[in-house]
Amino acid sequence: MRKICDYFGVEHYEILLPAAEFESLIAIRGVSGNFRDRRLTECISHIIRSSDKRILEVQGTFFEYYYSFAKPGSVLRLLVRFEEHDGIVEFNRMVRIGAPGQSCQTLHRYSGIAVMFGDRIFMHDHQRDRTLDLTQTILYPDFSGQINVMTGMSLGVAANQQRTPCCARTYLERVSPLSTWRQNYRQCGLLDAKKGEVPQIILDAIDNSHSGPNHFTPYSMS
Repeated sequence: MRKICDYFGVEHYEILLPAAEFESLIAIRGVSGNFRDRRLTECISHIIRSSDKRILEVQGTFFEYYYSFAKPGSVLRLLVRFEEHDGIVEFNRMVRIGAPGQSCQTLHRYSGIAVMFGDRIFMHDHQRDRTLDLTQTILYPDFSGQINVMTGMSLGVAANQQRTPCCARTYLERVSPLSTWRQNYRQCGLLDAKKGEVPQIILDAIDNSHSGPNHFTPYSMS
């Protein structure tokens, strides 16, 4: 009985009440919602507890590069910051639409958590300002020393009227610890790959032209 009560979030004496009284109690308290939150919390907690502790090594700030979903042909450079809070590695993505160093046309903020399983980093985030989409990213971290470079692929939707689902290779590199957040943020935006604004090693890593033949597979630096 104790296990049943714990599972549904009720006391043992409450479950022994006459049916009508118990029904009224549940109607007021809303056990169904409590049960849903409990299961969701248990699921997320299990994922975080099972995460490889090496995920803590990713803490810091990175530039992320990938071909823009909404503006084909342009490379998007954005800012990602990983921080640990109470054993959970959280991150924030700042997506700045516009030319680097110039006024920002559009700014999107994303928040999420990162975990590691089987030498791969899994990032899950949501858009904070409008909550129009979720993004999933899987990365190959570089374990040669401090994690300074990560490659992989990201799945999301284009920020346009069509809301087209897209998958693209992505490249993350750690920024200098001597630089400020504002300095890094000003460098973010849409880049023209044809004008040499993106280093060739990054263009090779985010090239989506070779994707198979049977699945869309990421480019690994290893």
